Amino acid sequence: MWRPCRSGSATAGNLAPAMTACALAFISHRPALVHELAVMESVVDAVIDQLGDERIAVVRLEIGQLAGVELDALRFCFEVCTQGTTLAGASLEIRTVPALARCRACGGESALASLASPCTCGSFDRDLLAGNELLLKEVEVL
Repeated sequence: MWRPCRSGSATAGNLAPAMTACALAFISHRPALVHELAVMESVVDAVIDQLGDERIAVVRLEIGQLAGVELDALRFCFEVCTQGTTLAGASLEIRTVPALARCRACGGESALASLASPCTCGSFDRDLLAGNELLLKEVEVL
């Protein structure tokens, strides 16, 4: 995914650093992986903080459709983050929560494909009721 540099970031004095940042942004084919890694590190840390040395069988998460998390990347990060911990060998179950919004103009509730989706009445003024969750729902201990 290509992301342009900020306008005016490259000047005669800092052209090389700006070009390096642009090149790195351009070649990054998995920019979301860093975010998912941080999320999964937090999940693993939370489980270990609460359960200590207990061996874990299953970790269950609820993740909203619009939470901004790539599920495949999160699964990959789970395998990486749990190595050498009491969660090693545990399975990860993810329940996806569909997005639902209520229109402030007409009061109607409907499913939402993206935050940029208008209501059937045409209004974009909507309250998100569900779909942005990122919850550690349950942990099964062996």
